[in-house]
Amino acid sequence: MQGARIYKSLYGASLVTLTLLGAWWMVFFLRSVENEHAAARAALEHEARLVAWDLARSPGVPAQVPDASGVAGLSGQPAVTGNFVVLPSTDLPPGTFALELGDAHPGLSLTLAPSALTALGERFARRRLMVIGESSLLIFLIVIFGLMLIHLLMRERQHRARMEDFVATMSHEMKTPLAGLKSMLQTFSRGGVPPEQAGTLFAMGLKETERLEHMVENVLLSGQLRTRTFELGMQAISLRPLLADFLEHRCSYLVGSTDDIVLAFEPAALEPTVLADPRALAVILDNLCDNAAKYGGSPAHTSISVHAAPGGCAVNVEDRGIGFAPEQAPRLFEPFRRGLRARAQVQHGTGLGLAISASLAIQMGGALTAHSDGPGQGSCFTLTLQGTAPARTP
Repeated sequence: MQGARIYKSLYGASLVTLTLLGAWWMVFFLRSVENEHAAARAALEHEARLVAWDLARSPGVPAQVPDASGVAGLSGQPAVTGNFVVLPSTDLPPGTFALELGDAHPGLSLTLAPSALTALGERFARRRLMVIGESSLLIFLIVIFGLMLIHLLMRERQHRARMEDFVATMSHEMKTPLAGLKSMLQTFSRGGVPPEQAGTLFAMGLKETERLEHMVENVLLSGQLRTRTFELGMQAISLRPLLADFLEHRCSYLVGSTDDIVLAFEPAALEPTVLADPRALAVILDNLCDNAAKYGGSPAHTSISVHAAPGGCAVNVEDRGIGFAPEQAPRLFEPFRRGLRARAQVQHGTGLGLAISASLAIQMGGALTAHSDGPGQGSCFTLTLQGTAPARTP
């Protein structure tokens, strides 16, 4: 923990340093551009002094003046000589850089041409804009990359916390039923079980074994879905016999329990056929029924109902348990989100069942949604499946 704090402190200090460095870089180069502009203006004024001195020495047109062939009217008419202009001294505003041409050309002064000043100003503006743009982009990228790294670090921390919770949960989930099975087998080996209780104990042992198998299958399936190595075997499946077999299998868990589970078709004569993978469908139904048993109250009453839906049919798995806030529905299908509904009571589970079920439903071309009117109002999970043909009633 101390190492993580030091790491975050160093990272924060590095981010601030890089941002300040970017700001300093912008200020430094802006000053450099301003100095360059001032140096170019000074060079132009120095050149103007040389030209003015040359003009003052000669009453004619000196050959050293740029574009001297175009100079005319030194007796009083304006003339442009390259970057300079000769104007009457009285026409120049106060504060204008101007050099009098002396007795050779009385009343005239040499000053910087407006075109030269405009070109110099435009060049300075372009350089200044370029520096500001590049500096702003650099600072922006530093901030964006910093925020992205912060986000990734937070995600990594959340993922690590979830994995630690997952490992702890798996250890508990594996240890508890194994300890129960070991104790039961030891009791049977000593012959200490009355014959009338043997059937109940065998059913309890089978239930725990099935739960372990289902939990391990969920973990393996989660890895296959994450690495995209799970292959669906889509085929036409008649839901009525499949759900009847599933219900019989689930009811074998309820020996000695007050929980119950019922199946209904709406209408009763509905004979739906869906396109699905048998293994994936069994995993989804197991997960939904496990979820109803865990959070359906005590005793848990689970209701499975089947009705026609556009393009196929829908299977509802309902309970009368603790429910959830409606806005939490999408988050229930995120991996390791077991705590959303388990705050009020601790229940076994890995937090992968609903996430796996939602992923399998989507891969089969269907969907899995959740609904609840609020805490304490029970919940309903709806599995929508594609139909091979319109659901028919005899």
